[in-house]
Amino acid sequence: MSRIKYNKCDATPFHARLFEVLGGQLSHWAKQMGVSAGVIRERWYNGSFPRVNVIIKLCIAAGVSADWLLLGKGNRHGMKTEDEPEAFNNEDLLEQIMIAVDTGLKQNKLELDPDKKARLIVLLYKHYKDTGKEVSKKTVNGHLQLLKAS
Repeated sequence: MSRIKYNKCDATPFHARLFEVLGGQLSHWAKQMGVSAGVIRERWYNGSFPRVNVIIKLCIAAGVSADWLLLGKGNRHGMKTEDEPEAFNNEDLLEQIMIAVDTGLKQNKLELDPDKKARLIVLLYKHYKDTGKEVSKKTVNGHLQLLKAS
């Protein structure tokens, strides 16, 4: 994997995108993700990768596309570009996800601010659209539990 220089850190392209999101606000983002700023400085700056649940929390909190952060695909905010298809072209799938999220929030006695809820729905939509799987309460509740723990 190619490495690039990012602030005194030999980083993979993933790490460069990660640090672009984090900026100089390590303490702020550490709190949002449930990790210490020391973990970011000591591990991530040395090339370690965050856990999946931490990446999901960061994508939701920062409003960035997981495809962009992890793979460098698309753009930072997951917005439609000229060569990409419409973001939401499967209304039934979107409706199923929205119902599953609302049901999961009620069952888990959680509340999400509208921005986080929207980002979660977009993340789930992309997941189910890409994988072709049926909407699963277990998967939706798993994502909600990650948010609850943060």
